[in-house]
Amino acid sequence: MRTRLSLLALPTATLLLTACGGPAAAPAPEPATTLTTGPSATDPAVGEAEVDPCGPGSTLSDEEIAQACPEGGEAVAAEGSVTVPDEAFVVYPDGMRSEIVSVSTQAPSMGNNDPAEDTEVLVTVRLSNIGSQTLPLWPDGSIDYGETLLYGANRYTATRWFSDQGGTEDAPQQLVPGTDVDIVSTFTLPGSELGTLAFTTNPNSQVYTAYTFTDVQTLLG
Repeated sequence: MRTRLSLLALPTATLLLTACGGPAAAPAPEPATTLTTGPSATDPAVGEAEVDPCGPGSTLSDEEIAQACPEGGEAVAAEGSVTVPDEAFVVYPDGMRSEIVSVSTQAPSMGNNDPAEDTEVLVTVRLSNIGSQTLPLWPDGSIDYGETLLYGANRYTATRWFSDQGGTEDAPQQLVPGTDVDIVSTFTLPGSELGTLAFTTNPNSQVYTAYTFTDVQTLLG
């Protein structure tokens, strides 16, 4: 907090002599020093909340975030709706960008024996490196990409299957700047539950925090 000290002018003590040579009058008492605390109304910082350029509320563009915040791997939010333009993707501070590009359904093809799970859902996520450094996905062949499809208001977990349709098995170990990859994840669930879907994804669980896309059912096509 800025503190401003204001000193009032101190009058010079004046000697008043009487015509009879009497004693000098006592000097006038000094006024008290006035101390003003608190921010000044003219201070440009007054009323302006400091915003972390790499955190929630940042006004930086995707590219600016990638350049200004190269060290961390935290996402700017925990979840967001695909129906809101600014929440339909997530950009991590090092330049990793994640976005759902398509959601589709088909008859089960993965050998599922549960008759209740009569619908297969394919979710395609595009991972892009919009930063300035190479970003590892799963070095040394260890799969660190995480994805979970949730259904219903209470968010039950759909059954996940390893697929040969562009899944993690076909993805590279890293992304150099300016490149991207599409990863297809396959799930089965009851077809009656397609009305409410959410999808949690993490490009590299050793580096990033997960992000949950909500209202995913609006992308069904």
